[in-house]
Amino acid sequence: PELSYDPNEIIVEQHFYKSEARERTPMFLAYHEDTPPDGSRPVMMYGYGFGGWIAAPWFRPHLPEWFLSGGAFALPALRGGGEIR
Repeated sequence: PELSYDPNEIIVEQHFYKSEARERTPMFLAYHEDTPPDGSRPVMMYGYGFGGWIAAPWFRPHLPEWFLSGGAFALPALRGGGEIR
């Protein structure tokens, strides 16, 4: 379908953080290339981890408008058995 935005302008980065259990845990951060996260922009975060399944990036139709409005999206891999060791 024709899109109202250029998906190549959406930046997705993988970062790592230490969980409470001191495990190296991945988190994805996505934003529009014109509005990199600098601590002054709103961030929407979603996370899920249970039963060996973690939320991984997938298409979410509401996010392009969020990105174009200056927001960022964070998706941490919460403890559910799927974290990288």
